[in-house]
Amino acid sequence: MDSETLKDLIRINSDRIAGYRKALEGLRTGDDDLRNVFSDMIQMSEQHVEELSREAGENPPDDTPGALYRAWAEIRALFTGHDRSSVLENCESAEDAALKAYEKALDPEADISNRCRNLVMVQQVALHAAHEKIRALRDRERSLS
Repeated sequence: MDSETLKDLIRINSDRIAGYRKALEGLRTGDDDLRNVFSDMIQMSEQHVEELSREAGENPPDDTPGALYRAWAEIRALFTGHDRSSVLENCESAEDAALKAYEKALDPEADISNRCRNLVMVQQVALHAAHEKIRALRDRERSLS
């Protein structure tokens, strides 16, 4: 069952890459701090996709984001605009979704090998740290408003 779980996590990370690329597009001049953070998040997910793909015995997918994330991001952008606070709120929502997918993969009832479980746990720790970084930036942005 490792394969299906790993494929789900590959899709989540691919969506995360697409989401942060979209967030980069919405940044304004002077948002270099966010540009650096988002670029780091993209690199993290690219590494996760590579590791998960290797473990699943598959080639990493192309950069096509999942339809669900694309639709969600486009709808949210229509209502929230591209100010820093809105971008960070969208990023935090995406981080929440990624963490939930990892929690599901690590559920004691999940049918994955110990080797895969260890990989997923290491990646989950990195995602949790990323989530906290995004949350801190969002909170700082809210306090400046």
